[in-house]
Amino acid sequence: MGGRLTPNGPYFIYALLDPKVYRETKDDLRSIFYVGKGRADRPHDHEKNVRSALLKEEQLHERLDSKAHRIHQILDRGEQVPILYLAEGIHNEDDAYNAEQLAMTLVDGLLRRTDKSVLTNAIPGRHHGVRRVGESDLGGVSEWEARLRKDEVDIGARQLNIEDAGPTSVIFVKGSRKDLTARAHRLLRTVTVPHQLEGLTERVNMLEMTDEPLTIRQGWDPDDPWDDTDARERARRYWSFSVDRVAGWLHDSGSLPTHLLLGIPTRNKETVVRYAWRIDPDGKWEFFPEAHQWGVPLGERDMAHPFLNHSLYETQDDKRAQVLLQRSAGWRHLVR
Repeated sequence: MGGRLTPNGPYFIYALLDPKVYRETKDDLRSIFYVGKGRADRPHDHEKNVRSALLKEEQLHERLDSKAHRIHQILDRGEQVPILYLAEGIHNEDDAYNAEQLAMTLVDGLLRRTDKSVLTNAIPGRHHGVRRVGESDLGGVSEWEARLRKDEVDIGARQLNIEDAGPTSVIFVKGSRKDLTARAHRLLRTVTVPHQLEGLTERVNMLEMTDEPLTIRQGWDPDDPWDDTDARERARRYWSFSVDRVAGWLHDSGSLPTHLLLGIPTRNKETVVRYAWRIDPDGKWEFFPEAHQWGVPLGERDMAHPFLNHSLYETQDDKRAQVLLQRSAGWRHLVR
């Protein structure tokens, strides 16, 4: 497990391994939880940074399933983080970024096939790298889909009235073409739990923002669309659901929405459903009391949801309108 301390350079692609997973599987690949590009001592910096943060009693960085959180768990067991070098001797930095993205894509895909946790990478370095082909409704890329990604067609042919969609209960959220910034997070050590959440503390992680450096969340680019990892980062949080609403869902599992859908506006201002995930009924929700915002526990991606690649409409006062029109919060619970 792991490798020599100094790779051939100047640039290389490396992976961080979880020694506990390695002991269970005896497999380097299935032990990987992070892939990165580096030079010099970059791979060792991750562990050093987490150790430094622990001295300042920082208990959580960026998100609960993050690289720092995973390293924290390993250090808590009294272990070190092994490093595996995946590619070496890369002399051009752009080539290194491309190799990093390729390695992330391949390793993440293989991990998913083994039913192991996916990579903790949030966004590839500088958003460089291999452009993903993406998926249509059935997993291929249709001509219509390719043209849609370039905003070369009117979405009108794929409009869907939700009144005609049959029974449904989904959370529909809107993404953006703009890059956004996000602060790091940590668990709240002491907090007064809202009375609505009493008895639900095992289902909710109470979080607060930290002063850690901001993370860039990449905007939608139709020529280089988000992969599943990036899309999840944009879709799962931060949404201004009321505490009463979420508490009701958690108290009554039958009322919990089945899916979270992520829509992206086209140039002609129609929001098209681009991604769909099942909401994990056993997953932990995130609550930021100071901001009164929530994060949704996402399960597996649903590539066959009937709303995919449609713009959603409803009838209001005898007029058809997009379901997110003039919704400043950027989300709706669609239930029929």
